Amino acid sequence: MTTTSAPVKSQTSNAPNLDAGLQYLTEVILLRLKLHFNPADEKPADGIEIEPPTIYDDQSPFTQFIKKHQPTFEEYILLLIALAPHVQIDFFDSIWNTQLPQKGDFPSIGGQRDNTSRAFLPTVETALFILADKDLDKRFDVLRLLSPDHWLRQQQILELTPPKAG
Repeated sequence: MTTTSAPVKSQTSNAPNLDAGLQYLTEVILLRLKLHFNPADEKPADGIEIEPPTIYDDQSPFTQFIKKHQPTFEEYILLLIALAPHVQIDFFDSIWNTQLPQKGDFPSIGGQRDNTSRAFLPTVETALFILADKDLDKRFDVLRLLSPDHWLRQQQILELTPPKAG
């Protein structure tokens, strides 16, 4: 990821980089949906990995985290998937409602509903769908990123919780 010293409203606001990150995640998800529901379309040679957004070089905690850890494409997407419902509660619903070919459940996308807000909460299956879809090798690669010995879990940045009963 590249950084820029573009002006931002606040030197400590996470908003500019989180906004750019969520826009980027939207692009990645839209590409995955296109490839999943239109498999005859020509697939990009490098899968769904597209040019990451420029990170504003400010003093915000999110920027400092990204600069310190230099996440890979997959790690960055996992972080954004985990953050999205906490930053923008309807993030996933707004995509699914406008992009899915018909209403209903899509087990391949995973996810579950929050009991209080009814918002879509991503699961490991959601991350696997976005990053790998049906490619088993890529799915195993993503699962390795979620293993207890990966830095995202060791440093308690991502936590996997058991699914709700039923």
